[in-house]
Amino acid sequence: MTITTLPYPGPDSRQGETALDPKKHFIYCPDQKTVETVSEELCAVGETPAPLRLALNDMLHAGNSGKARDSVQELRSLIDTGGTGNDLDRIHAGLAHFVEIQGRSRGPGTPLATLQAQKAQLAQERQNVGKALDSARVLAPNIHEARNRLEVLRAKRHTLLERLRAAAAVRTQQLQDRLKEVRNQLDGFRGKRFLDTGKAALLKRKETQVETARLQCVRTREELEETRRALNALPGQSAKLNAGTVEGHLQLPVDLEHEARILATSLGKIQAGVKEAGRQVEEIGGRIGSEEHKLSMMPDFTRIAPNPADWLNQMAASLDAAILARDQEAHEVLELQHNIRVKDIAIEAERTIFSGMENLSTTLKDYHEKKEDLEEKMAEARKRMLQIQGMREIIQETQPGVGTLGLGSTFGLIFILGVYASVRKTPILYAAAVLFLAVLYFVSWFIRTYFSISELKGLLAQDQAILDVCAAELEENEQRISDLLVKAECGTIRELEARYDQYMADEGQLTQMRDTLELTEESLRESNERIPLLFARIQETVAPLEEHPERPEDVERCVSSAIRKSADYHKTVKHLANLRNQYQGLAGKRRFLEGQLAEIQKKLAPLEQALRVRIRQNGFTLESRHTEVIGLLAAYQRYVKEMGEAAKRGETLTALLQDLETRLREEEALYTGHVDKLSDMLKEQGLEAFEEVEAASKNASLIADLSRERHTIEQELAELLQGRFPAFEEESAAGPDQDPEAASINTLRNELAACETDYEAILQRYQSLCAKRHKILSGWRSLQEIDEDSAASEQAEAECRRRLAAGARAMALIDEITPQWRAHYGSVIRQRAEAMLREAGISAHITLDLSKSTPGDALVITAESDDEAAGTAAHLALRLAALEALACPGESAPLIITAPASEMTAAPDWRPFFFLLDQAVARRQVLLVSDDATLALAARASGWSTLAI
Repeated sequence: MTITTLPYPGPDSRQGETALDPKKHFIYCPDQKTVETVSEELCAVGETPAPLRLALNDMLHAGNSGKARDSVQELRSLIDTGGTGNDLDRIHAGLAHFVEIQGRSRGPGTPLATLQAQKAQLAQERQNVGKALDSARVLAPNIHEARNRLEVLRAKRHTLLERLRAAAAVRTQQLQDRLKEVRNQLDGFRGKRFLDTGKAALLKRKETQVETARLQCVRTREELEETRRALNALPGQSAKLNAGTVEGHLQLPVDLEHEARILATSLGKIQAGVKEAGRQVEEIGGRIGSEEHKLSMMPDFTRIAPNPADWLNQMAASLDAAILARDQEAHEVLELQHNIRVKDIAIEAERTIFSGMENLSTTLKDYHEKKEDLEEKMAEARKRMLQIQGMREIIQETQPGVGTLGLGSTFGLIFILGVYASVRKTPILYAAAVLFLAVLYFVSWFIRTYFSISELKGLLAQDQAILDVCAAELEENEQRISDLLVKAECGTIRELEARYDQYMADEGQLTQMRDTLELTEESLRESNERIPLLFARIQETVAPLEEHPERPEDVERCVSSAIRKSADYHKTVKHLANLRNQYQGLAGKRRFLEGQLAEIQKKLAPLEQALRVRIRQNGFTLESRHTEVIGLLAAYQRYVKEMGEAAKRGETLTALLQDLETRLREEEALYTGHVDKLSDMLKEQGLEAFEEVEAASKNASLIADLSRERHTIEQELAELLQGRFPAFEEESAAGPDQDPEAASINTLRNELAACETDYEAILQRYQSLCAKRHKILSGWRSLQEIDEDSAASEQAEAECRRRLAAGARAMALIDEITPQWRAHYGSVIRQRAEAMLREAGISAHITLDLSKSTPGDALVITAESDDEAAGTAAHLALRLAALEALACPGESAPLIITAPASEMTAAPDWRPFFFLLDQAVARRQVLLVSDDATLALAARASGWSTLAI
């Protein structure tokens, strides 16, 4: 493959092209920016294989350590990846970072931890949805029962209303008769003497006031005597003292009491502080001894050499990654094998039940549709039966009254015909004709009623037959599903559907697990071969550090042991210094508090003595029982308070005695006034004694009762005529005996009210149950949605684990093959580079070991002449040899070399350089791009085609 043309922008925005030599061509550019632009254009020609690119400035000044490091890095990149931008060390670091963020450490926020948390959350959500469905399922029988109860109450309410209207009609006639009787009785009281209720009540109230005033005088005299006895029972000294001066006389001097309280309080606080400081000093002293003993048992880490933790951590991380991958794969193999066995056993019962079934959803759908149709037919039939029964009861209740009227009309007709037969007067036949029509009406009514009842019975029989047929079909439909539920051992259809869905999901999971098991077992065999090699290298590395891991599990412990011990040592030293500082501070604090304690005790002694002398002088004899100043002052204050309360009690009783004497005189005067007023009122009414008031009041009461009864009857008649049904008392307006029609109306009205109450209660309960069921199921997703999310989460977790295992495996492979790979190709490149230098007439020895980390050790060039041209030629030969060694058979990708003039600090001998490039020209096209005029002249002198831009 060769680059034949170089495109460039021509005039009038048209693209131009310049032909290039298919072997070797030098392209001269005016500046470094043009060099970069041309080289990028040549690399972007889009041919296959892609052109190779080398920078001559990386090969100049090869003796510089930075240039040597860049050369080694470039050779490693060429060997590892075939390019110059990346090597396996960077790839290894990137893989380590990838494995870490994928969740190797299982820390929070990693994809694996997030997926596991999401899986647990979905499982909890599914459990909660199942509980909600179970809770809602419990409410279904109650909702169905409440709905049926509402239908029954509606029919009962209609029947009660019809019966109540019939009873109200009879009651109206009774009330009209009773109203006439009441009016006649009121007319009989005319001319009799009576005392109206208001005046009788005034007389009775006045008599009550007389008796009340008399009793109040008696109670006041008793209270006066009781107060005198209580006053005499008080101690003479307490009763005579003034309550306002007792406490002032017995109070201690304010300054003395205040100062004593302050000193006693301070004394208690300082004593507590001294005790606490002593306890803390002893505690910290014990902790200091413990820390000093602990420090003496540790090695002196100040004399130990630095710990190579960073170097070991990388090797340990590689081993951990390999072991983690191996363990995860082994665990996955065991878990998959176990899960396959468990899953196979678990679905054996479901396989037996559902293996012969095509589609459970279709079967259940047909079952539900048929059940709903049958239940709807049965509900309609029951509703019709209730209506028919209500109509039949109404007809049967009406038959006795209509029959009585019919018999009365028949007997009346016979009587009138007999009278006509004896008298033979034509006008009598008019009444007979009216009664005859009434008889015909009643006869036709009975005939129509007979046929109506027969028809209703037939309708009831038809509806009952429909109920029986639907019940049989419903039982048959239920039996098919019940047999399937019994076979599947499920309590509900929802459980059966869930079990069927779970069975289908388990079958899919079982197939997927078997495929995953084969891939995991293959990866496990490869991991078991890698781990011993990595562990042997780590044992050789950690042996000089006095850590001897016997098993791969000990590597992490050995690597972190030295770091942990050093950290413990420095932590203990720091903690010991802090404890000693605390000990000194607390000891000083205790000495300071002890000095303050002695000073306060010295001040408090004379004050306490003065207080005790003053308290004994004030009559408090219990002073010697109290040793503490605070307790003594509290007891003395209680003593002063008790003396003050006794003086106040004496003053209160004396004032009360005076008030009672005054009140007794006033009450006796009031009693005399009430007696005189009662006598005057009796004389005004023409009565000589109070006993005559009762007879006159009784006449007025009877008239008032009859008037009220008349008003009640008129009010009831008005309500009945308006279509309302009032509540009747047990002793109704018809008389003292219980009226059967009023009792019937009351009973029907109470039944109707109870029916309405029951209806409202059942309706409220039905609405509450529906709302409760809606509340339970609201806010939850369906089980199918949760199962789909769970399956997606499990699939994502499996993919995450697969990426984690793949990254760990790639890291282990890189650790294993990189040294061998670089050593092998390093030797091939070195031999080929020395041969190319010998052909160019340059005698140089090259030491190349790319597995070493130090550039000075990895690449050493020793030439007979120390000029810079030999070193530059050696570096060019290494790169050309690397390209030749790593090229695929038959591949001839062009080589593009850039040489900016800014790096040409001196003009070297370019003849070996072009001789090496001529060797490369034999195998591929070489294009040299530079802005250095000296290099352009050297290229032309060496026979290269040149192009100036």
